[in-house]
Amino acid sequence: MPIFEFECSQCSHQFEVLVANSEKDRVQCPACGAAEIRQKLSVFSSPKSGGGSAHSSQPAMPSSCAGCANSAGCGMGF
Repeated sequence: MPIFEFECSQCSHQFEVLVANSEKDRVQCPACGAAEIRQKLSVFSSPKSGGGSAHSSQPAMPSSCAGCANSAGCGMGF
């Protein structure tokens, strides 16, 4: 089952729900119980292309750390 992201039209609460695609239109806001919710566009991840394993032992470096070589003390360990 996929994880869908929603935003409530009543209280603006943003939340994620693990639900079957066929059931996502029945989701209600967990904060206020409203049924008027909007599905948000979700970001997804895919394996890197090229040789090597699809599962890397080291996570991809976030763009905010590009070139910092951890000199800023971001704690990411890159």
